[in-house]
Amino acid sequence: MPYSDNGYRPSRNSSSRGGRPDVRSERPGDGRRSSSSRPMQAGYGSDSRRQRNLPYKSRRNARTMLGSDAGLNVRRSYGGRGAQRRGAFLSRYDLNGRSIAILCVGLLGLLLVLFLVGSCVRGCSPSQPEQTGDQKAVNSYDSRVSSGASEHLTNEFTPQLNRSEKLAWIAQNADRYADERLPELALLEPEATDFVASVPDSDKKSADYTDSNEVGTYPLVYNWDARWGYVEYAGSNVGVNGSGLAALFMARAGLTGKTDLTPASLAADATSGGYTDETLGTAASFFTGKAADYGVAVKEYTPSGDNLKTILSEGSTSIALVQLKANFTTPYAHWALVVSLNSDGSVSLYDPASASASMRPWAAGTIGANCDGMYQLTRGEGAVGTGDSPGGTTTS
Repeated sequence: MPYSDNGYRPSRNSSSRGGRPDVRSERPGDGRRSSSSRPMQAGYGSDSRRQRNLPYKSRRNARTMLGSDAGLNVRRSYGGRGAQRRGAFLSRYDLNGRSIAILCVGLLGLLLVLFLVGSCVRGCSPSQPEQTGDQKAVNSYDSRVSSGASEHLTNEFTPQLNRSEKLAWIAQNADRYADERLPELALLEPEATDFVASVPDSDKKSADYTDSNEVGTYPLVYNWDARWGYVEYAGSNVGVNGSGLAALFMARAGLTGKTDLTPASLAADATSGGYTDETLGTAASFFTGKAADYGVAVKEYTPSGDNLKTILSEGSTSIALVQLKANFTTPYAHWALVVSLNSDGSVSLYDPASASASMRPWAAGTIGANCDGMYQLTRGEGAVGTGDSPGGTTTS
């Protein structure tokens, strides 16, 4: 419906108060001029108010066509205020688009660092065994053995597990041993493992032998006994070079009942007297030249199984000292005792360098064939002589 002027609006050329044209006299885009020009009268203000209260009838209003109608203006107005607030906030903190971008990149970098640190902590932490159900039972005797194992079986495993741990330590510290035979001893003789493991840090001192002994019985001892094994002897220690000393100690204890002179004491005598030997540890001359001072008589025999039986057939106070060949019971030549002739014809070997060799019976012929020296030891006042097979002669 066309806009109705009603003759109340002043013309474009008319002036309002102050001589300014009335901007309401022309609507944008209307293109029509007011048909009359009426000067401002006293009642014009009330007429204008009446006009403003008239119903809005125009469909061609320029504000509607330009999108500047009341509702749109409201939405635009609110949008403008939000932009102003954002601008004020950014101005307040001196932020611009570049600063915001840098801030976002920094936050992303921080999150990435936190993620990587968390992943590293999880990856570097020792993995924990998954627990299913109740806590897994533990063997009360040794936690390294299954909880279902009996006490007897656990006790069988424990020394072997201990030995394995010490063997690993010995292997890792093999360069701390001046004599390669020491770490090798731990491999050859399981019972010597503890001794070998303690050699690098030992004080190289000895201790007394406090066990009592009766005449006619012979204690079985080994070179690596902690009471004397650490003592330096013949370029190494008694633990690997003391077979002759240990053999004489056992012989004297069984023949005289005395245990006051330990292998450590005998080592001092042999060293001071010049009786040491690079191969055997103790030279044969120590027995033939020094044993009489300890109450042991020595008689030399040709090595053989028959001569060995002859020596042992005289009873418990007659035993044989033998010089065993290398690669018989150990890789090295050394001294041992043969202490008895058994009812089945076998003999008992007390080898201070081999626990396994000492735990089994031997044929007399086997021992005779694998030794380079044989001596009869008896209780005496220092008699030293030579002997032969049955029917031979003896001198003193």
